[in-house]
Amino acid sequence: MSYQSRIISIVCAVGEDCSIGKNNRLIWRISEDLQRFKNITWGHPILMGRKTFESIGHMLPGRENIIITRDMMFEAHGCMVAHSLEYALKVATRVEREEIFIIGGGEIFKQVLPFTDLLYLTIIHAREPDAEVFFPAYDDFQKVIFSEVHREGSLNFTYLTLERI
Repeated sequence: MSYQSRIISIVCAVGEDCSIGKNNRLIWRISEDLQRFKNITWGHPILMGRKTFESIGHMLPGRENIIITRDMMFEAHGCMVAHSLEYALKVATRVEREEIFIIGGGEIFKQVLPFTDLLYLTIIHAREPDAEVFFPAYDDFQKVIFSEVHREGSLNFTYLTLERI
């Protein structure tokens, strides 16, 4: 289901155990995957939770950055702030783009997954036993649009684009 004719997509690097975060940071830092993330989201609005924004430390250029937080006093230079997911999605539709990207974190992924059309996942063929944040179950996304295996250093990973069935 699209939100007001926009495609809602999630972009995330996920371990085989669905791990995504530890100590308010990404578990894996893969330069090729970061470039892919930039290419996919460039020119589109990106929505993220406050903790995700703080872990990045700055706005991401070339994209409308929308931060979701309950903190009514929160401000971030160059970013829009929304106090609910619903309002963030409304703001994103004003940017006049066909696709809205959700980039984290775990709680935002859980909230938006029922409204999501596409998943752009990087499946890291590893597990993180000390992970604190996990990607939610995505059983409704069974249609494979794209799949490609890669390797960087000692890590094997698969780019996987899935569509809701």
